[in-house]
Amino acid sequence: MDIAISKSNVLALMQEEIGKESEPGEWFLVDQKLINSFVDISGETGWLHIDIERASKSKFGGTIAPGNLGVALLPRLSRNISAYGRYPRKYSLNQG
Repeated sequence: MDIAISKSNVLALMQEEIGKESEPGEWFLVDQKLINSFVDISGETGWLHIDIERASKSKFGGTIAPGNLGVALLPRLSRNISAYGRYPRKYSLNQG
């Protein structure tokens, strides 16, 4: 993509992508270490996320990642496939 694309052209290019399916992003392993790190930061300490032995006896058969971990990973997982990652800009700001 030409780095000299204007701001208005970037918007037009992004609008053209509405409704189109994107390519899948890179695989990313969510393991227990990542889950534990997220739980430490977020305080989301449900046993289903961190108690491996107890969770192994649940209907899930093991621990599961907190739903908010998925939300937190969206920028990383979509970086290469997101329109924001493909078009030049000075910066982006997540106002989420």
